[in-house]
Amino acid sequence: MKSNILNIFIVFLVFFESLLGQNIDNVKKNTVYLEIGGNNVFYSINYERMISKSISPRIGVSIMPITEYSNSGKHSNSKLFLTLMSNYFFDINDNNKIELGIGISYGLSTLFPATSIGYRFCPLDGGLVFKIAFTPLLDKEIFDIFPWFGIGIGYKY
Repeated sequence: MKSNILNIFIVFLVFFESLLGQNIDNVKKNTVYLEIGGNNVFYSINYERMISKSISPRIGVSIMPITEYSNSGKHSNSKLFLTLMSNYFFDINDNNKIELGIGISYGLSTLFPATSIGYRFCPLDGGLVFKIAFTPLLDKEIFDIFPWFGIGIGYKY
């Protein structure tokens, strides 16, 4: 299952990069950041690559310690949480953007939709990146929306 998700993400990246083919040579393309809250619930380490002036695919990963209880007692375990998204940016000006994101998250053996809308400070020539976003948790089983937010800080290079 995890390798299928990674393969889908790679195909997604290659497809969009070739489809758009926009020249963004003068812009730093890679961003790495830590997000507290957000689509992976508690925290995530994220990587994005700009494939056009407005679009970037994103992968976010976190490993969460989970305590499970059963008839045989308490068991500690770690669970992988993975988010694959595509972000679209609307320019406020060169360094300030409105971010819209949509994708999927994987955690606790299930896939669920991932969305975000927020603000991002992101200089074109690289450096410190800051973001804050509304990232509602969507439960596909009961079609419920749980309000949630994320705040991130990182580096664009």
